[in-house]
Amino acid sequence: MALKLFTGNMPELMEIILHNLEGDSNSLYKCALVNRHWCKISIPILWKDPFSFDKKPNYISKYLSYLDNEDKLCLNEFKISLIDDFPYHLFHYANFLKVLDLSLLETKVRQWISVQIPTSLRYSANTTIISLLLQLFIESGVSLSRFHIIISKSFIKPEIFYSLGQNIRFFSQLQYVSVDTGYEDFFADENIAFLKVLAKTSTKIRTLQFNMHDVGYNVAPLCHALANIIRSQCQLTEFNLTGMDLNVQEIIFALATQQKSLKEFKIDYCYDSGINFNVLLKCEKLETLRIRWYDEKSEILKPLSNGSCNLNTLEIIDLEVDSSDVIQILKKSNSSLQRLKLCPEDSVVQSQSSLLEILLNFCPNITYLNISSIELSLQLINLIGSLKNLQFLTLIWYSEKPAVIIKARIIQLIRATSPFLEYIEWRNSNREDPSYVDILLDHCNAPLKKLICSNAKETIKAIIDFCKQKKTLKYVNIFYPDLKDVEKDLEKYVKLLQYDEIVENC
Repeated sequence: MALKLFTGNMPELMEIILHNLEGDSNSLYKCALVNRHWCKISIPILWKDPFSFDKKPNYISKYLSYLDNEDKLCLNEFKISLIDDFPYHLFHYANFLKVLDLSLLETKVRQWISVQIPTSLRYSANTTIISLLLQLFIESGVSLSRFHIIISKSFIKPEIFYSLGQNIRFFSQLQYVSVDTGYEDFFADENIAFLKVLAKTSTKIRTLQFNMHDVGYNVAPLCHALANIIRSQCQLTEFNLTGMDLNVQEIIFALATQQKSLKEFKIDYCYDSGINFNVLLKCEKLETLRIRWYDEKSEILKPLSNGSCNLNTLEIIDLEVDSSDVIQILKKSNSSLQRLKLCPEDSVVQSQSSLLEILLNFCPNITYLNISSIELSLQLINLIGSLKNLQFLTLIWYSEKPAVIIKARIIQLIRATSPFLEYIEWRNSNREDPSYVDILLDHCNAPLKKLICSNAKETIKAIIDFCKQKKTLKYVNIFYPDLKDVEKDLEKYVKLLQYDEIVENC
């Protein structure tokens, strides 16, 4: 078996193994050097998303070497000389592109230009080279799976539209699309036209994200073009909208065409309280709802609280998390709810008792719980103890009780937790007060793998003692540490990670 794997006689299995190295360009490059079979599998993976590499973009020269002689003449005016050390390529690397972020493409082209071209010619060269690369990818028969565009930046020349018309494969297999408006008052007609091409040629998008910043006066044609992208999809499952002071009603109404497929709806930073969200009632498969930093006067939750609701995941940030609408949604989701994140608009949850009572009586199957600004009360302890399948717990708590009572309640809480608990983020909402991480760990019987906590004299010793006894803890993030002391003491027992590397999101 090992010999067959190494020689590539089981290519399907090898492809699965090597796909796990996506994003690790160094390892993939080494694998490509093992033998011919591994090379054939590794190279397409390595070159599917080259513009995300954190390396010098020398590969742009290789891409440009594939241009025909007429296009290469365009480079002469910028005094670009393409010298290819290996004129006979084993692969046509442009064919392997699957992920294209036009903002990353622009960044890498600028980096490459800064080395290759005199300063006086760089500005005009930037758009030309980006346009040539886009044309190359389109005409090479590339079929993208992920695409991101900032439409306030105009890289779209007439010849690009012609190439897209002749090569409809370019967008035909898209699964993920992100459209960012940037921060401009005006969008060129070619950008709106480009969105129309996207709507016409891509029908298989599963995840769609619109980042709608301050778009000024050109709202109507932009919203219409984006709504048409939604309408043209056969089976959209996830829709994310970030908007600021923008009437996006046509975009929301367009979701009615996806009522049999839409599973996740997310909205951020939208402050138009007049938007009608009744369309969500028609989305019969909706199971994930995420609302972040939304207008407090909005009635976005009203349709779901009044109608049928069967959510698996609910995330609410900077809204009243204990409002009557939220309570009704929790009741109706009942045992279906598994992942819950509540970060209230005010500094604390106002009606904690009613919220905790609903969770205790109606939501027994929660595996992920994240609550901020909650009192460390006996009712909270009862809730945690009732969640028999809890795996991920984030509590940012407060208490005005004496230290002896706080410690006793922490002991009660951690002893009551599920035996499946593998992740804890534990903080006191008042940074000046102790969080008693040492008490938590001293009485924890769960097989923790990840821990996020604040620093204190007792913290490091408690983590080390827990590692020695349980031998399950692998990764730790500590807020406000003295890094030298922390690394020195903990590196023998756990791996210290940045917050973004360890946090479990809802």
